[in-house]
Amino acid sequence: MTVRTRFVRMIPILMLAVSFHAQAQLTLVTDSVDISAFPKIAVRTVARQGGLLRKDIPASDFTLKEDGISQSPLTIRGTRGARSFCLGVLVAAGSMVNSGDISAAQAAIGKIIDSLEFPLDEGAIYTYSTNGTTLIEPTTSHQLLETGRSSLLAGSGPNHLYEGLWHSLGGIAGETTGINALLVMSNGLDDGSAKTFTDVVNFANNSKIKIFTIAIAGGGGASTLQALSAQTGGQFFTNTSLAIETVINLLRETPDYFFVEYT
Repeated sequence: MTVRTRFVRMIPILMLAVSFHAQAQLTLVTDSVDISAFPKIAVRTVARQGGLLRKDIPASDFTLKEDGISQSPLTIRGTRGARSFCLGVLVAAGSMVNSGDISAAQAAIGKIIDSLEFPLDEGAIYTYSTNGTTLIEPTTSHQLLETGRSSLLAGSGPNHLYEGLWHSLGGIAGETTGINALLVMSNGLDDGSAKTFTDVVNFANNSKIKIFTIAIAGGGGASTLQALSAQTGGQFFTNTSLAIETVINLLRETPDYFFVEYT
């Protein structure tokens, strides 16, 4: 496999390179070397695969050479963000979604729950058809969130996206955990809400809530989802795994990089 690696010379006698031998289509970049704790050397590294950050690579999968000489043992030092947050998840449940869409949403919410750090982060789960419905209000309880996740069901009613947005924004507005955000899983179509696109965008911005969106159920209204995110400071996604990782890292302010270290 081919890995793109940037070589960085920090001092005249030090040249470091990091190579990776594992799965294909991995991009590896090393952009600096920290020698402040010499003789320990730390190489700051960013790894991406298919657009996703890879911070789970074991030290045994790396080869590191200094002046052509392999260094060992290698250790990995991760980086963590410090900011807590409240993340609400809004899932479509009207006639435009099916049981497969709901199963995918449940799996995504499970990954989000696993990413929440108790007792700092809060999660909430909402759904919509005719109106918005609260399944689980903002909580730090993983058990309650799991209960809400399992109660998601596909329905046969209307698809009032803006009613769902208005309801869920109201549910997390004013939460003081840290930063507040809403992740919407929908096709972006609305077939009769009293609320409007402008109503929910203004509500989100006035409440300082970023709206992130994932297109599901065919994504027929993807342009609406893109606009919702663009106008509230969020992002639009079609890849659920990428969405979850990106949103959690942005909210927590997690650095992209990790360190490969040796002495």
